Amino acid sequence: MAEMSFDPSALDAYQRAAARVSELLGTAAEHTTVAAGVDLSGLGVLGREFAVAWTRAASEHASTLNTAGNLVTAYQDILARFGAEVTGIDTGVARQLRAVEGEVA
Repeated sequence: MAEMSFDPSALDAYQRAAARVSELLGTAAEHTTVAAGVDLSGLGVLGREFAVAWTRAASEHASTLNTAGNLVTAYQDILARFGAEVTGIDTGVARQLRAVEGEVA
């Protein structure tokens, strides 16, 4: 059986990194949405198909970036809850050990 350990400083570092990554993905999605809305009407008949394809591709890319940001945030939330649970267990065990220690002493 694999041993599991909990490293609060690593979790904290992950939380900070995940928040920044999620922020960057959100910004990228916003910028891509703006790019998707660029007026390409001046491309004429020959560029009409490109304009449609560009708008569709950029919109899909923005949606993918939004999804990625949401997934990073969701995973960050799961780890935060896990960290709180583990910390609570550790605190409870420490309290019980102190109580037993007091009884023995």
